[in-house]
Amino acid sequence: MGSALASIVGTTPFSSFSQNVGIVSITGVASRHVVAFTGVIMVCAGLIPKIGGLVVTIPSSVLGGAGIVMFSMIISSGINILSRLNFTKRDMLIVALGVAAGMTVTIRPETLTYFPDSLRVILGSGITTGSLVALGLNLILKVDVTDEIESAEEKKVLFDESFKQTKNMAELESEKAKTVGLELD
Repeated sequence: MGSALASIVGTTPFSSFSQNVGIVSITGVASRHVVAFTGVIMVCAGLIPKIGGLVVTIPSSVLGGAGIVMFSMIISSGINILSRLNFTKRDMLIVALGVAAGMTVTIRPETLTYFPDSLRVILGSGITTGSLVALGLNLILKVDVTDEIESAEEKKVLFDESFKQTKNMAELESEKAKTVGLELD
């Protein structure tokens, strides 16, 4: 909503930066106060040319190394989120084709040569292309009932095993309490 309003009045739209996920993962700091304080420091640093000159002297290899670590943390966070899901074959296909479409547009932008200009503007971003492909496939590909049944059966087996372990632990604790009670007598 804010981005739409910003575009109407002629300013740049608001966007979140995925780099923040990597920085928060590395530092563990997500406080708004720290971000506000750092913003004030950045504004002050922008007003002092000597600080800008100091920043320019940072070697590109150092910036590249920091970038690799930061973006690797973003990838790790994404993989961590995906690993919590119980993927079906359909889900894996949707993710794989969405990522492939996004990477294709990013690596080989000439693949959009024969598209109309209006579509090239939209599909020029790998994130947009990958997201649209994934959303489209999610709507088009029907849910396989056998995958849903297998998923439900797996969950039931895991629940049953967990329940048995909990029950066994409770029985062991009960027996231990009885033996301790007997020893006290």
